[in-house]
This record gives sequence, C-alpha cells and structure tokens, in this order.
Amino acid sequence: MSGNLGVKKILVADDDEDIRRLAKAMLARHGCEVIEAANGEELVERALNHRPEVMVVDVVLPSFSGYEAVAALGKKNFSCPVLFYSAVAKDDLLYRAHKPKGPSAFMLKPFTEGELTQHLRALLDQ
Repeated sequence: MSGNLGVKKILVADDDEDIRRLAKAMLARHGCEVIEAANGEELVERALNHRPEVMVVDVVLPSFSGYEAVAALGKKNFSCPVLFYSAVAKDDLLYRAHKPKGPSAFMLKPFTEGELTQHLRALLDQ
C-alpha cells in the first residue's frame, strides 16, 4: 500500500517506541519524513522546532496528555491538523470534549496502515 499523502513532514507522538517505529515505517512508504516524540513535552518542543504539516498524537502521553500538548502549542501560535488516537474506546468521548480548534480527528489503536492513511487523508481534506 503506497501513495503520497501530500505532506512531507509528520510528527508522531507516542510513549511506545514500537508504535512510533511502526507508524514511521507506514508513513515513510507514503513519502513522509517522520519526527518522533515520546511524551507531551517532546511533542511541543519538536513541533515548534520542526514545524510539521500534520501530527499523529496518542491521547495518553507522559508529562502531559496529547490534548494538553496541542493546547500548549496553540498558546505558542502553532497549529496544524492533528490525528489523535487511543487504545481506550471511551477516549473518543474525551476527544469530543477536548477537540482543539482547527482540523482534527480521532481513531482507535491498534490501527492498520490503511486506517492510518485513510484518517490522515480525511483530516487533510477538512
């Protein structure tokens, strides 16, 4: 499965290194450079330094949540589309409550490459 996503730089934030590596491999097949972050603090720092075009963010991260990290970026005048994800189904309800301004979406993990790219394409079309 391949095909360019239309973005060059994506930030993937997850405290699970295996998930980050898997997402990186999936996204590389679609022509993307992937910046990795292992916690909310790294997410903010790397987003500000690398200016990704889109972010794929686990809801539950050490230091502060994916929602808190994205909110912190907004206070620093940085925003881009965000695909949040979680292994906990009820986090979809939390997503609706914490949905940031700007384009965003939510998906459950584990996810396949097809699901990841489908969600990203839909997000980028918003």
